[in-house]
Amino acid sequence: MAFNGNLLPCRRLIRETTERRGETGCTTVEKLRGAGAFTKIEPGYSGVTHAYVGPAFYTVPIDGKETAIKAVALCHVDLEKRNQLGLVIVHEGYSGKRLGTFDFSSGLRME
Repeated sequence: MAFNGNLLPCRRLIRETTERRGETGCTTVEKLRGAGAFTKIEPGYSGVTHAYVGPAFYTVPIDGKETAIKAVALCHVDLEKRNQLGLVIVHEGYSGKRLGTFDFSSGLRME
């Protein structure tokens, strides 16, 4: 399986995003989606979001992955509502297989 040139820009984008503070989580998520890190994001009820990752997500170091998933959580979780879990379930974009979870108290846990 050959990948196009979108993998390197995804890595660079995550690094630049962690260095920049004025950018919102939703802006970051849209840029990462454009770079191929996410194929689909399904905001759910009660603060549970499902993020489906693409091939570019696998090229990113683990701390960059956590930053990317945290951006998804910040974009899709209403932090004002106390009853929301703030949980992101990470799935493989093509098979739908569950790869891990993220929450604000534990961080990213890949299975």
